[in-house]
Amino acid sequence: MEIKNELIEKLKKWVKETNIIDIDESDFNNPLGWENGYSFHDKKEEILRDGETKKEVYIVSFKSVDYVEKNEKDEIVSLLEGSMYFAYFDSETLNPLYIMGKTSYVEVDGSITRL
Repeated sequence: MEIKNELIEKLKKWVKETNIIDIDESDFNNPLGWENGYSFHDKKEEILRDGETKKEVYIVSFKSVDYVEKNEKDEIVSLLEGSMYFAYFDSETLNPLYIMGKTSYVEVDGSITRL
C-alpha cells in the first residue's frame, strides 16, 4: 500500500477509535489538491511540539465536519464551522504521534492537551 493511503487509513482508524473528531471527507477546497477531505504532505523534518525535538514526519491535514442546526422552517439557527487539523506520523514507523488543532493536541490515546 502506498504510504499516503496507509497513513490516511491509520488516521481514519485512530479517529474512529478515539471518537474525538468527525472528519469531513467531502471534496471541499478541491483547487488546493485535497482528495476526499485529506491533504497529504511529503516527509519533512519538523520541530515537534516540545519545541526542541527534530524528527522526520508525515503530516496529513483534514477538516472536521460543520455542525448545522435548523428550525422547523429549515432555516439555520446555529452553525459551528469545522476546524483544520494536522495529524503527525513518525516517518520511520508510520505510527501516529498526535493531532494538532487550533486550540489543542489530540494524543494517541484520545486524550486532549490544551494549548
